[in-house]
Amino acid sequence: DAVLCVGGSWIVPPGKPDTAEITRRARAAAKLAA
Repeated sequence: DAVLCVGGSWIVPPGKPDTAEITRRARAAAKLAA
């Protein structure tokens, strides 16, 4: 079977982590797979 792999460095931008923004981006990315 094929394995799908996608890099996600865009989810956590450089600088001080903004957990609310990281969560928003992760949820948006998860919706793409639905």
